[in-house]
Amino acid sequence: MKWMACLAAFLLALAPQETLEARVAELLRTYSGEDDLEPLLDGLEALGAEALPYIAQALAEDLRDGMAATAAPALVDALVGHRDTIEPLRAAFRDPRTTPAGRLEIARALDDLGDETWREEVRRMSSDPRLDPLLRRRASALLDLAEVVDDPRVRVVEEPRPRESQRRTKTSPPSPPPDTMAAVLLFGGAVIVLAALVLWALRGRE
Repeated sequence: MKWMACLAAFLLALAPQETLEARVAELLRTYSGEDDLEPLLDGLEALGAEALPYIAQALAEDLRDGMAATAAPALVDALVGHRDTIEPLRAAFRDPRTTPAGRLEIARALDDLGDETWREEVRRMSSDPRLDPLLRRRASALLDLAEVVDDPRVRVVEEPRPRESQRRTKTSPPSPPPDTMAAVLLFGGAVIVLAALVLWALRGRE
């Protein structure tokens, strides 16, 4: 009877996981595309961390055909900050059964979650001549967007400094050197003496 006890313990261990998986599926079934995503996100987060692998699995199954459901943003938001639980998305991305369009949708979700394991494959898809041109353009656009986020290359232009008004002062002419000034004074004195002598001579004649 020991094997029956082991089987019962095994079933009890699986029961909470099956319940969480069922709860995730139930939340997605009851969600209408026209409803607000906040109640759905609140319901997913209320399930706790143990439900995150099932949320990731549900997201992978939703995206792998290339037609993302309206609930996908809530699933992505529920996984933000939990990169250790997104292995189902990585596995679906590598799965050969996933369509190219689905692979691009999963790559976009992985990029939103901060995972870069998709880039090499999407880079190959962007230059694959066998792929539909529209999908190649989507792959290139996804890579370009990721590179812009990695390196925004914001050009910082230094603002011009405001012009400072400077007060203009009237400059006086430079003063002559001392030797030149002495010569001028001597010449001026000689002229004055000469003029006085001329005036005295003229008065004497009168």
